[in-house]
Amino acid sequence: MSKYIPKSNKYLIIPVSPQAPDANWTMGMLKQGLPAAERAKRLLIIFEDDAVVTTDTVAALQSALPKLDPSFDILALDSAGSFCSLSCRLDWVMRMLGLHTPGSLPRLIRARISFSRTTGVVLSYKGAVQLFRYLPITRVSDLWERDLGSQDRSQRLQGWFPTDIYVIHSYWSPERRHIAPALCDWFKREGGQLANVPCTLFPGFWARGATRDQILDLVARRIVAPETHAKPQGPLTQLLYRLGFSAAAPLFDDEEKVINLSYLGTAASHLLAVQNWTMEMVKQGVPPAERTNRHLLLFEDDAVVTPETVTALQGVLQDLDPCYDVVGLDSTDNFCTFSSFTTALLDTFLLRKSPSSRLVPARMSYSRNTGLVMSYKGAMNLLSGLPVTREIDLWFRDLMTDQVLKIFVICPRIVGPIGLETVQ
Repeated sequence: MSKYIPKSNKYLIIPVSPQAPDANWTMGMLKQGLPAAERAKRLLIIFEDDAVVTTDTVAALQSALPKLDPSFDILALDSAGSFCSLSCRLDWVMRMLGLHTPGSLPRLIRARISFSRTTGVVLSYKGAVQLFRYLPITRVSDLWERDLGSQDRSQRLQGWFPTDIYVIHSYWSPERRHIAPALCDWFKREGGQLANVPCTLFPGFWARGATRDQILDLVARRIVAPETHAKPQGPLTQLLYRLGFSAAAPLFDDEEKVINLSYLGTAASHLLAVQNWTMEMVKQGVPPAERTNRHLLLFEDDAVVTPETVTALQGVLQDLDPCYDVVGLDSTDNFCTFSSFTTALLDTFLLRKSPSSRLVPARMSYSRNTGLVMSYKGAMNLLSGLPVTREIDLWFRDLMTDQVLKIFVICPRIVGPIGLETVQ
């Protein structure tokens, strides 16, 4: 690997090597406390260990970087002959149509419909953040839909009932630390069909007691992040904010400091629990086809659960859309009134009948996360929307309006909160 790192008159390029003490470039800058404006000026050059770097490489970089579009994300230094041939022809067409960027170098070809190799790349800070928005790296697959489509409806509904229970445990709170264990004990004694379902006490994230490094670790793991790291919103979600249906409630301010510890702790606790549930199945070697038949029942530790809750779950979820992602068990009266009205109106207009009057599709608003039922598919869709950048109920709403999540809410609610003060 070449240790020669050039400088341009526009950008400061930071050297990185396999021996660097902090290999995570973006998190290294955060830990050093670099302001966002300073980070925006920094570039990273990454070489694979079989890259051939010469003095001509350095000369070409020194010539190209000052003339590069300042808003670029990635500059690839290696390419195949076929890529260059196709891209140059497309670039020529764009120039003929008057769409070519003035002042571009002939050797700087914009990648539009194909990409070549990553033997060597130059990455801007903005480009790194853009890349992180689309983690995790995976293949595009409809395997779940294929497996589901090969079964009839009765087979799909056989596995609807929760196979795992997670209760978020506020172990640090004298007022709450006994609640989660008591809830798991209640399920074993009086949970009916849920009595034999494994109940896990999942430790919540103690935001007030967390160090800055622990919070930055959440950012590095893409659990939570500032708004600048949020995935792009769809047109409907943007419209709802512009019309003032709800105000953004970000987790971090413009200086990337935590605004509300309660929001941060709640978001981290929920998403870490969901992530843990999916990863435990992977660690146990559960085949993907079997994971699709598993469902998580997730409770906050102040949830009020009764025998009627279990009975209602068994009755209502029989009519649940087998392609669901999340079912909310708690809701406000306002939400139920508005959503039930709009659903009835749509049913009348579209001459259809909803399978259950108590299962209300959530369309433009969402209620609360006191209790949730979640499919494996729903968990993966939820995790694909990470990081959480704002208050979690609002973040759920955004994923729903962006059609990432298919959410239903049971009205009237069958789970409610005790009413304790929110822990931090």
